Amino acid sequence: MVTIPTSRDVGRVGTRSGRIAPSGPTVSVGEGIAQFGNALTHVAYDLNDLRTQEAQDNQNKAGFDLETKIARFRDAEEQSFLKAREEANESGIGFTRQFIEGYQQRANEFGESNFAGLNDAQKERAKQSVMGLGNSLYGKAYDYEQKAKALFYDRTTNQGLDTVRGQIKNNAAPYEELKRQGLAAIDAADMPEAWKAERRALWESDAAESKWQWKFSQSPKEAISQIKGSPGGNVGRAYQRLISKGWAPHQAAGIVGNLTAESGASLNTSARNPGDGSDGSDSVGLAQWNGSRAKALKAFAAARGTDWTDFDTQVDFIDHELRTSERSAGENLARATNAEEAAAAFTGYERPAGWSPSNARGSHNWSGRRDAALRIAGENPSAEDADLDAIPYDRREQLASWGETQYTKQVNEERALIRGQIEIAAANAPSAIANAGQYTGVIPPQEQFIQAYGAQDGARKYNELMAAVETGQQAYKMQTMPESEINQILGQAKPTATGETAALEAERYQTLATAAQQVVKARNADPATYVQRAFPSVALAWEEAAAVSGDYRPALMATAAAQQQLGIQDMRLLPKQLADEVIAKFKDVNAPGEDRIAAVTGMVFSTSDTTQRRAIYEQLVNAGLTDATEGAMEAYARGDEGAGRRLMEAAIIDPSKLPGTTNIKPAEIDAEIQAKIMDDGQIGDIFYGLSDGTVENQERAIRDSKLLTNAVNLRVRNGETLDAAINGAAKDLYGDVKPVTGNLDVNAQILVPSSMDEADVLGGLAGLLPTVRSRLEGSMAVPAGIATQSGEQAITEAVRTNYIDNVMAEGYFRNAGDGYVFIDPYVGAAIAGPDGKPVIFTDSDVLSAPVPISKINEPSPEDAGAGVVRPRAQEEIDRETYGQFEPMLKELQQEQAQEPSATDRGGFDPGPISGGGGY
Repeated sequence: MVTIPTSRDVGRVGTRSGRIAPSGPTVSVGEGIAQFGNALTHVAYDLNDLRTQEAQDNQNKAGFDLETKIARFRDAEEQSFLKAREEANESGIGFTRQFIEGYQQRANEFGESNFAGLNDAQKERAKQSVMGLGNSLYGKAYDYEQKAKALFYDRTTNQGLDTVRGQIKNNAAPYEELKRQGLAAIDAADMPEAWKAERRALWESDAAESKWQWKFSQSPKEAISQIKGSPGGNVGRAYQRLISKGWAPHQAAGIVGNLTAESGASLNTSARNPGDGSDGSDSVGLAQWNGSRAKALKAFAAARGTDWTDFDTQVDFIDHELRTSERSAGENLARATNAEEAAAAFTGYERPAGWSPSNARGSHNWSGRRDAALRIAGENPSAEDADLDAIPYDRREQLASWGETQYTKQVNEERALIRGQIEIAAANAPSAIANAGQYTGVIPPQEQFIQAYGAQDGARKYNELMAAVETGQQAYKMQTMPESEINQILGQAKPTATGETAALEAERYQTLATAAQQVVKARNADPATYVQRAFPSVALAWEEAAAVSGDYRPALMATAAAQQQLGIQDMRLLPKQLADEVIAKFKDVNAPGEDRIAAVTGMVFSTSDTTQRRAIYEQLVNAGLTDATEGAMEAYARGDEGAGRRLMEAAIIDPSKLPGTTNIKPAEIDAEIQAKIMDDGQIGDIFYGLSDGTVENQERAIRDSKLLTNAVNLRVRNGETLDAAINGAAKDLYGDVKPVTGNLDVNAQILVPSSMDEADVLGGLAGLLPTVRSRLEGSMAVPAGIATQSGEQAITEAVRTNYIDNVMAEGYFRNAGDGYVFIDPYVGAAIAGPDGKPVIFTDSDVLSAPVPISKINEPSPEDAGAGVVRPRAQEEIDRETYGQFEPMLKELQQEQAQEPSATDRGGFDPGPISGGGGY
């Protein structure tokens, strides 16, 4: 750029004098002037350019401002459109006209205000922008109006159509009437006729779809098959393609009808079975080809350059075979005059099971093949087919696809649900039945097993579960079986199979063996609690006893009966927890003595049955009760509460730990007890049978000796003399009895009440000796069949008689419960009756016995004065005695049958003790 020179450009100021010093020759001044002129010229040009640029900039600015205004106008009109749409009436009718009229007015106003001052080109561009915006808004307004009107018309008609459509989906039985109601609703609508016609067609389709959906809800597989089998989708595609190949419509229908029987209504071209059909073991494709024909299909597809699963390729291959390798079937097909004949002819192409050249209609699923062909050809249309025709083909495919998806989902959900139920049942049913005898859940039927797992696995799983359930039932029944029956079941269940059922048998046996082991273990651990679980009636009896009556007798009787039914030998009638609670109270040293004693006696004497009392007492002893209390229990049993209480105190108190001392030494007490109670012929000797008693009796004697020692000590500490203390303790323990050891007429080791005349007792016992002999003879009868000629019978009879004579001579009576028994000294046991049980003679038997033998041998009154004695033969005496005793014995047996049992009389079973007393 040229610049105007200044003084600085002409010369420079000197650095010393301050004067201006010339910078060059004089000629430079002229050049500077010339340059100055040129610069002025350029300045003029530059000013003109600036004016032109400024005008252009102003024009551009005006155009830019207009574009901005147009953009703002466009935004405002878009907002106006949205606002107008919100304020439009429900039907939308007239919306486009009203909005566009308003827009034109606003556009004109916008042009008048903003187009002034623009050149023609700018005005044209602005008009085009505003016009384009108008066209865009017109399109939007028109679309909105059409949609609004359509929705309005749909709403006005669908208010009724939706109701009818729902009714069809719920129940399509009155389909024709419901469809007519829909058409009537459309005809009554206020809309153009063209719109009504369109909605009628849509309603026909919607009604048909609704009916199909109802059919789907009733029978999914059948509904899907029908919609796929209608002349649409793959069926229609194959049908039309075969017609294009030159086959008549009824012939094409015969082909396709067979194909639906082979590969389903959807005409699936993919492999239906595992493999590819080439080895002949499976079949594939529309016609289910296999073997060489499957290979031919693949070669045919390869030659065409297509995949062998391609639908059209397979249809074309059918046509190819009918004209070549399957020409015979093709010629028969060509001669068919209707769809049924065509279907029969094409069976020669398929050759299904049952087919023969002379009996094409014997083919497998012939009716299905024929009916499908007739339906496709339209020769046997049904109302359902007509309804399906109202649904567009593409919509049919969508419905079929939706239906298959829903059906598959439904099947899978049902299968999953059933599998879940099966798994729950398999995990819980057998054990629930084994434990409680029932399963409150659901055990699905066999068909659901098959539905969930298939035919083979389903049947196997069902059989396995049923076997497990049966095993559980057997295991549950074990709870109320004797152990012998349980062992019998186990023996029968031992595995013997070596094939497919071996594992199942082993598992069953293991289940039963485990159940048996648990049952036996539970019984042995706590029989009373066990029978409550096994027998609901027993549990109820205990609940009522504890919560209502407080009377344990019904519960104890029910428990005893249940344990007897189970074959439990060692009866324990109290639940273990209850027995432990009783012993805990008994051992509570902080509790009053009366409460401790009452805890035991209250439970033992909660029943009047002596056997049950004995069982309860033994159970309490096993739970921790000292066995020295047995004598106290006998005292309570005979009604002597004072004696029972004193003996209980003696059993639980150790005198050596009491404060104070006595002047009698323990050894002295023991010696006196031995001499006055335990020596031969004394109460203790007879009571325990120390001379020839059992081991159990010996143990009882030792226990009672300790009890007597304590009882005597306590009495001595209370101020009694030693003799008085021993007599008092003995009376507490044995009762008010005295020992009787027999006389010349009878041997005896018995205890009788002190008030009783021992001569009367011995006389009565002596009178029972013939009965004793009778019992011995009855129990030792000579066996039948003993030879008589050889003398064996005589020898046997002599031995028998000699043995009976010895028993009668050496045997003796002993106490037994409330009566007496006769002891055979050679076997150490009481003689038995016909039932094998000891013969017990009651007090009434003794007192009513015949006159003793010694009395019968005494001289008669008339001979007595002469001193003559007339002895009678023993045989005659025995015969006379037995003869007069036999009728009386029968009478007594009848009376005994009517007498109250030991349970009714009270008492406490003495167990092995055969001496006097008893409880």
